[in-house]
Amino acid sequence: NNHLVDQKSYFCLAKNSFSTAKKRFSINFEYKPIITGPTTEQSNKIKGSTARIYCQVKANPAPVLTWYYNNELINNNHNPILIRKLDEPINNFTCVAENKVGTAKKEFILEICFSRFRWFLMESLLLFRRR
Repeated sequence: NNHLVDQKSYFCLAKNSFSTAKKRFSINFEYKPIITGPTTEQSNKIKGSTARIYCQVKANPAPVLTWYYNNELINNNHNPILIRKLDEPINNFTCVAENKVGTAKKEFILEICFSRFRWFLMESLLLFRRR
């Protein structure tokens, strides 16, 4: 649902022949984290470069974010995370968003190109495939 509402106000109106009563109340809707976009995102980076990964989450109550690198805990409740000096050929980062209602996760795969020329070739191939 693209139109999630965390809280909504309502009025109750009661009438009879003797009087009228009006009461306002609010309902707080709680829902598990929803991470936007596909469950896995993949991008190419140049060896030794810096990357910033952002996990866009909507939830009520607000979620706690936990980041993992190759299934090992690296960070709690920071968003975005900044990764310096990417050197491994494939880097798997996972964002886990959790609140009392539920959990959601998203995987980010950063593949490293070993030269700017190789990166240019990969980008050219991606553009060619989209046509």
